Amino acid sequence: MDTIEFFEYKVANTEHAIYILILKYLYIPLTDVFDTTRIILDEQEYQKKIIKLDKYLSNQKLEQLQLEIRETEKKIKEYQDFKDFDASQKITNYTKFLNRDKNEIKFYDVMFKLLNDSEKISDILKLRLEFSMELLKFSKSLKKIHSSLPAALSENLGIFIDFEQKIKDIVEKLKEKSSSGILSPFEFREKNDAAEQSKKFLLDLISNEDFTLHIEKLIKMSEVTIP
Repeated sequence: MDTIEFFEYKVANTEHAIYILILKYLYIPLTDVFDTTRIILDEQEYQKKIIKLDKYLSNQKLEQLQLEIRETEKKIKEYQDFKDFDASQKITNYTKFLNRDKNEIKFYDVMFKLLNDSEKISDILKLRLEFSMELLKFSKSLKKIHSSLPAALSENLGIFIDFEQKIKDIVEKLKEKSSSGILSPFEFREKNDAAEQSKKFLLDLISNEDFTLHIEKLIKMSEVTIP
């Protein structure tokens, strides 16, 4: 949609409100995932390594790194215990290796956190996506009746289970237009058929308790501010 059109036309603007609510509804479970992702994106070194994600999620590689850290720490301890000669340079070199490997471990921690956070919200996000798709399908079906109905939907989510009355009101107005000749009998029949289909769709949605619970949660998104 053209930007000017979006801001100038109330119907387009109001209809868009439902998309904003859905985006918030999908975003909220992902906040931890995005926070972890930002850590990766803020570190240039991490960005380069992200392409090797499968390697960094491999326990075998992690175990190898942990073994190297233990061996390096052991070497440093041995050189620190030497009394016969100055081992300071050896200690310095091994300390560099140790710090490098420990930084690598930090990357593993970040990646495993990302994986764990993603797994935690996977089921929740899937359900919210399915709900959002159904709601948008219903909104799209309303356009076939009248272009103002999707806007009415976003304004009346609080009375979603009674939205059938809004559809009936529009059909009555269309019937009046048909009677006065503004709307042809064919056009009215086409829109009336679309209304019947939307009412059936609505009945299926409101008979689903999970869907109505999602609606209640979606409405609360209007109070949520995304930082």
